[in-house]
Amino acid sequence: MVSDKPGNRGFTLIELLVTLSIAAILAAIALPSFDATIQRNRISITASNLQADLAYARSEAVRRGRSVALCPATLGASASCNGGTDWATGWIVFVDQNGNGALDADESVLRQRSPERNLSVSPLSGSLASASAIRALPVGEFSQDGVIRVCKPAYIGVDLAIQRGGGIRTQPSGTVCA
Repeated sequence: MVSDKPGNRGFTLIELLVTLSIAAILAAIALPSFDATIQRNRISITASNLQADLAYARSEAVRRGRSVALCPATLGASASCNGGTDWATGWIVFVDQNGNGALDADESVLRQRSPERNLSVSPLSGSLASASAIRALPVGEFSQDGVIRVCKPAYIGVDLAIQRGGGIRTQPSGTVCA
């Protein structure tokens, strides 16, 4: 019979070591699965942020009565469009006064955002494939259309389908990114 004395309560060292060993084994089994979940969430977050910034640009263009553009950019205090089609370094949203799709000295940056680390963000099709910016027009439409894919090698990416009429849709790409 176990005594009810105050000095006999608690765990023995062996019981504690067995419990910690079991916890370590379970953590080692669960960690790879958890890492995959984190990577899929990073892809989703970047796609959602880009979709939100496209919607923001469209609403600001309508509200201001001027074109608002998004371009792949070099971010920081002196953010600027990088002139390319690789969005993996980040992007800026700016009021495009003259409608040229480039950030000029007299135009103001409304937002800048960088994607999650180690992701590729690139246009695949439509007029976006060769465009260095996406312009939202004051009538609520986009000047370009096509698909932008957010991807990480060995994971299924997310495609953003942008329609000239102003629609923006996200869906899994259906293929594993290379």
